[in-house]
Amino acid sequence: MPHLILSVSAPLAEHKIHLLKTAHQAMLSTQIAPALDVKSRVMVWDDFMVGQGSDDAFVHVEIRLLQKPERTNEVQKALSDAVIQALQQVILAKDRAVQVSCEIVLMNAAVYGKVKIEAFQ
Repeated sequence: MPHLILSVSAPLAEHKIHLLKTAHQAMLSTQIAPALDVKSRVMVWDDFMVGQGSDDAFVHVEIRLLQKPERTNEVQKALSDAVIQALQQVILAKDRAVQVSCEIVLMNAAVYGKVKIEAFQ
């Protein structure tokens, strides 16, 4: 925990790894959690619509965090802003506009479960 889930529309699919690395690094830079705890992944959406059928592409980031007192609205907003700003710097809207968004989802720490299964030799 935390989890970063990057959704990318198909027109940006060829850049998905670069976008994933950019968002992941931006999240790490905020020190919201120890680096070893951050897990990031990307999904490409082939079937999508924006607005009333515009040609816009999109990049949407969902960050799932355990709810903690120190993760105030200000801290969450700074995280969201850092990720969006980092993505803005690497996205080239060559043939179409690209909508970039980020949402923070707080998870109840009292009911979240996690185990780590260690490798064996």
